[in-house]
Amino acid sequence: MATQKRAEVTRRALLYAAAEVFTRHGYADTKLSEILTQAVATKGALYFHYASKEELARAVIEEGTRRFTAVCTPYLDSATPAFEAMLGISFVTVDAALNDAVMGATFRLITEMGDYRSSETDTFATWISTYQLLARRAIDEGDLREDTDPDAVGQLLVELFARGTPPGDGHRQPRRPADADGDGVGSAAPGAGDHPESRLLPTIPHPEAAHGRPAMKGAAAGSFV
Repeated sequence: MATQKRAEVTRRALLYAAAEVFTRHGYADTKLSEILTQAVATKGALYFHYASKEELARAVIEEGTRRFTAVCTPYLDSATPAFEAMLGISFVTVDAALNDAVMGATFRLITEMGDYRSSETDTFATWISTYQLLARRAIDEGDLREDTDPDAVGQLLVELFARGTPPGDGHRQPRRPADADGDGVGSAAPGAGDHPESRLLPTIPHPEAAHGRPAMKGAAAGSFV
């Protein structure tokens, strides 16, 4: 039992160290030796838990996706106004990318490598489709203009996040998140002539919707719920 506990402590130390190093350098420029130094672990311990750097990166993505789902799920309660839910998800996601090494590394690894899993479980594709569903609800609830394109809203919000996530020193040109019905790999980042902010204008809420709304749940700084 004690041996199993020590092994789990080592595994988690490697995972967290990998997340921090991947965030700093990106997948391609990360060296396993730096991860081992930061985790204070041996090469034998690393290969006992993870067969390769790729497998370690996949483990970071799995853990980051689990955390991402956990912090976003409370906002998907049908009793929460959809526009409020969109704001809440955006807040906790940006906060996590800046303050949670595992989630920050997850977003970076996916933009650099693509989500290795099937399109049905692709993190960005799921995120886009969730925003799109919430945007449709927000239109029905009167918090977004009737001429808003909910599909464009979902794609735009995730694109803006992917572009705005602070890179490490080994940052490469990010891939765009895949379309919700795509293959989870993503395409080349848009060029300078693409102005997504022009598509954001129709999403401005009705003026009357900005008044009389209770404070957003979970909006306290540093709070996910």
